[in-house]
Formats: sequence, C-alpha cells, structure tokens
Amino acid sequence: MSNEEKYGFTRQYHVLLTDKQKIQHEKALKTQNALFQYALKYLFKTYGVKHIGRPMPFSQKPIQYVLNKIKTGFIKDKYGLARWKKSVLFLSSHSADEFLKTVYTNFSQYRKCLVKADKSMDEKARYNFKMNVTKDKYGKHKNQLHKSWYRKGSINFLRNSASFRTITSQKLPEDSKGGIRIEDKHTDNHTFLTVADFGTVEVIEDLSELNLKDIALTKIKKLPDGSYRLQLTFSLPRKKQKSKTIQGFDWNMAGNEVFCSSDGKRIKVSDAAIKRADEYEQKINAIKSARDLEGNAHGQSKLYRKLDCRQQKLNAKRSNMLTNEYRHLVHEVVDDCDTIVVEKLDAYEMRKRGKGSAQRKGINRTLTI
Repeated sequence: MSNEEKYGFTRQYHVLLTDKQKIQHEKALKTQNALFQYALKYLFKTYGVKHIGRPMPFSQKPIQYVLNKIKTGFIKDKYGLARWKKSVLFLSSHSADEFLKTVYTNFSQYRKCLVKADKSMDEKARYNFKMNVTKDKYGKHKNQLHKSWYRKGSINFLRNSASFRTITSQKLPEDSKGGIRIEDKHTDNHTFLTVADFGTVEVIEDLSELNLKDIALTKIKKLPDGSYRLQLTFSLPRKKQKSKTIQGFDWNMAGNEVFCSSDGKRIKVSDAAIKRADEYEQKINAIKSARDLEGNAHGQSKLYRKLDCRQQKLNAKRSNMLTNEYRHLVHEVVDDCDTIVVEKLDAYEMRKRGKGSAQRKGINRTLTI
C-alpha cells in the first residue's frame, strides 16, 4: 500500500523505565548526539555553501546511499568499527536510520533557503546583512548576531552539553506473545509493552485494545523533569469513498459568501466571525493611530513599544480567529467531494487599483485577508 493511501497519527503515554533501561536510553542519546554532529558536518561539507551547485538527492535510493555512507564513516572514525554494533553503540542501526532521515529532511529545507538566497542576494546585500544593516518592515534589524548570509535558516550544531531527548525504535512485533500483556492489579491497569532496543517497559495506561499491526514506530522521550513518555506512531489505511463526485466552485465576494458550488450550494462566512473581525479591526486601527502619534513625537519610547506589542497581539487574535473559520469552511467544501474544480485567479491583478470602480476605491484589498 502506498503512502498516499495511508494516514498517520501519534499518541503519548506515561512510561516507567528500570535503572538499566534508563542507562540504555542515556547511552543511546550520547551516541545519537555524536551521530548528529558527524552527519551535520558531512552535509555542510558536501552540500553546503561551498558546493551549492552540487545536486542533492531527493529520491529514496540515493538518499539511503548517503545515509549509509554517513553511518559507515561515523562508526569507522569514532569507534574504529567495520559494522554497526549495538552492544558498543547502544543505538540500533534502525534507530540511527530513522534519526538520519529526519536530519537529512531538515537539511534539505535549509538547502532550499540557501539556493534561494544565493540567487536573490548580491555582494552588497550580503555585506549589509552581515553588518546588520538590513531591517524588516517594522524597522528592526534582522541580524543582530552578525551572521553570514548563508547561515539564514541553517541547522545549529549541539553546544553547551545540549542533547536530544528522543530515541526512535523499530516497529513493535505483530504477534501477541512478545507484545502486550496486562498486569493483574485491583487498582490500576498497567500495561507491559515490548519495545525494540529497550525490552519490556511498563506503561501507566491500559493499552489492551491496541492493534500492534497499526503501529509504525515507537519513541521513548525523556522530559526535563526526568520522567519518560512513550510515543506510538500509528499508520492506518484511508477509507475510500464508494461514490465519486465532482463539483465546480466559483469564488464569490458578495454578501460574505466565499464559494458558490455548481449545484447551488453557497459557502458563507458566519455573521459572528465577521462581527468579531470588525471589532478586532477597529481596536487595531485605534491602537495603531495612538502608536503612530507616540512614535512621531517621542520615537520608539516605552509607550510606543507597549502599543506596538498590543497591536501585534490583536493582529494575531484576528488572524487565528479567521483561520479557524476558514478551516471550518474548507470542510464544507471538500468533505462531500472527490474532485473540485475552481477557476484560475490572479490575485495580484484583482487587488491592484485601476480604471474599474472596485479597483479605484480599493475594495479588493479584502482579498489579502
């Protein structure tokens, strides 16, 4: 079954580890931290700013080749080993693979930012960024630590005894013999769960209804207070709809209507949401006026910063409220349809002012919300 036909979700449970399991977790984290430092150094040297023209693999087999090369170099340089040995490293090869996949994915996102910055910034822009001359739209400097342009969005090495907290283990066994068994207690229902790399752990919840076949990954995480959590990642098949429906939707702006379907169904923003958005807008405009007057008279004073902070909070509340409303509207659009057809729209052309009455009055600015 392909990944497109499945969906995943996670659940966390309280777990009790023995002293031996705690030592195993600490040593595995130590190895994982060292692996992270080694892998990040390799990726920076191989695909970093000095080799920005080198293509980075994005398909499964080439990525696995790179990860295997990192693992081989790590155990050879750090431990003098020819093969991965859990008895020496305290971290299984599968756990290392899952961890390196995450590191590689995060680095690939940084690589996209790096390539974009390389194409958009000239030598003057790079110098201004390094010297902290560049400012954002609020007038604040972007680079107070005077980092180089290629450090934007980069991944930091672990410093000052920083450490990861989670160890990812293999999939649980699908048979019930080594999987779940319930402790016979009168007060609490604790579950003994077999986890790869750690053996049998005690979970402070009743997991008797769990289906081991649905579990894809298990993770054990150490919290700052010294307690531990068991995180189970489930992978389930999507339910296919028997009947397929196709709907066409037209983008409408009249009467707070967002979409109008081909069968006459109208998707409308609720009146309560519109009222709340207008109230937030009035408060934001009032605070913005007071802030601008204070800024013109005294610069960025304490009151100016206080008003600016209040305006930002109201902007966030208004944005979150509208986002929540839009998410409800999305369900009304897509839940009953397999295929949706909409017209191709150019938002820039619709917003800009021109000869039309709507554009001349700036009414289409509402499209930017």
